[in-house]
Amino acid sequence: MDRRLFLRDAILLAGAAPVAAFAQSRKLPRIGYLSLQSKTDSRLDAFVSGLRDLGYVEGKTIAIEWRFTHGDAKRLTAYADELVRMKPDIIVAVHPQAVEVVRRLTSTIPIVFTVGQDPVGMGFAKSLAHPGGNITGHSSMASDIGLKHIELLRATLPKCNRVSVLVNPTNSAGAVILRKSYEAAAEKFSVMLAFHHAKTADELDPAVLEAKKARAQALVVTPDGVLIEESGRIAKAALEDGLPSLFFQREAARAGGLLSYGPDGREQYRRTAYYVDRILRGAKPGELPIEQPTKFLLVINFKTAAALGIKIPSDAVTRADEIIR
Repeated sequence: MDRRLFLRDAILLAGAAPVAAFAQSRKLPRIGYLSLQSKTDSRLDAFVSGLRDLGYVEGKTIAIEWRFTHGDAKRLTAYADELVRMKPDIIVAVHPQAVEVVRRLTSTIPIVFTVGQDPVGMGFAKSLAHPGGNITGHSSMASDIGLKHIELLRATLPKCNRVSVLVNPTNSAGAVILRKSYEAAAEKFSVMLAFHHAKTADELDPAVLEAKKARAQALVVTPDGVLIEESGRIAKAALEDGLPSLFFQREAARAGGLLSYGPDGREQYRRTAYYVDRILRGAKPGELPIEQPTKFLLVINFKTAAALGIKIPSDAVTRADEIIR
């Protein structure tokens, strides 16, 4: 009799174990993560590492629902809807388009953005110091980034006076806000500007070729989820067309771009983990100030320079944070 009772209890416990494990997993803080890029984003491990440093380990102390569109903006709405229906504790939205889609679906779930060029100008926040609402995060843009980029091109390519700028027209930051920054810089340095649009991967090669036909002496690629995801392809196309290219993120220079100048993306991804932790501990996103970048990195690819027959001036070299040989 005792043996039968023992076996019965053992069977009941075995059957209950998966249910108990599921119930326990549901108690874990749940994060939704929405990105226009892929899971191969080289900065993503900085976010995961930042979480780990704060005591969050995926599957053990936190649950993460990953959604990556691989450069296809058309998937954003469906993925955002999936995440909102799950009612996670926080949604991390990496790009402005992702933030825009998620904010239309929820005004209650906290949203932390990792890359936002001008969150106030785009209507994501009332101010940097006091965002209000359910959104906070990091602004990756300095107000004078256009000036910095054009100045850098003139310092690296002294004879450069015709510059093409590649933007995604569906990204309001790239199509409107950044455009004003570059136009002001072009006027100051007497540079002729031409803007070329690409909103999908299929439109990239034609856009780069269009820049070449416009007799551009350099190509600037603005920060955008689709363009970042395809930065290696853009760098290669520009090199094949003999165009020096300047990107926002250092990974693009490593992939073959001539130059990159922008904030330390890995540090921003790591700081995103800090914001997640603050909100999980009870902080309200609308009361967490939006951070602005404090460190900008200049990367020069000497391999690309050699392939283009460009000699980098010594003063540009001394300014570089990283040189690829």
